[in-house]
Amino acid sequence: MSALARGLLLLLVLAAPAAGDTLHGRIYAAKSHRGASLYVVSIDRDTESGVWRASYRTATGELVAEDELTLVDGHLQRYRYSRPNIGETASVERVGDEIHFVQEIGDRRRERRDKFDGTVTVGPTVILYIQEHWSALMNGREVRTRHCVLDHLRCFTFRLALDRMRPAGPGLTVIRMTAVHPTVRAFVSPAYFVLTSDGRTLESVLSRVLPRVAEGEEGRPLEAELVIEARSPPPADTPRRPSIVDEMGQAGGG
Repeated sequence: MSALARGLLLLLVLAAPAAGDTLHGRIYAAKSHRGASLYVVSIDRDTESGVWRASYRTATGELVAEDELTLVDGHLQRYRYSRPNIGETASVERVGDEIHFVQEIGDRRRERRDKFDGTVTVGPTVILYIQEHWSALMNGREVRTRHCVLDHLRCFTFRLALDRMRPAGPGLTVIRMTAVHPTVRAFVSPAYFVLTSDGRTLESVLSRVLPRVAEGEEGRPLEAELVIEARSPPPADTPRRPSIVDEMGQAGGG
């Protein structure tokens, strides 16, 4: 699902780090049982600045996508991504009680505004939303979210629910995300989030991923599985790397 991995791959909110860490993972072809590796993922999270970034590369090191999420006091401020292999950039930013979408592909630029409320998610923030509603989901309740789909410059309503039928392995729980509107549901496959049974740690996501195959103007979407394989905390004596928030503050004189 195009927005869902749009950033799903950036944040992957696991148990919150003390200051920052780097997550390492791979994207595998769907239905390959993690036998066909497509991309390598690196996710840097800086909780002090609220800026978390990810990069997606082929096995030969070619950069095919990058994304970035900015949180302010734990809430969405901005999410943006780029796909260098197809010349696309897109973003969604909260401005007061609205969200502002922008997408650029080559010389074409599109913009749109939509309303913001507490049910809005974009890319990786859906994981935070799942964790926020974990008790309700575990009690069998359905939870709805208005998820930003940057390809369409708008939000669509999705339902989140505990999936008791899909196998997940010992100590793991599956949350299924499906579109509410039947027309959207016909074109968007369900996404599956596999978390530990306490809801604190995300193990994998099966959905449409951020990287696209370079075919046609907008590229070909790809259904795949993202698996987190390792986490590297920074050494205690390593200074925090300046974030884009720091750089913007310096450029603007504070």
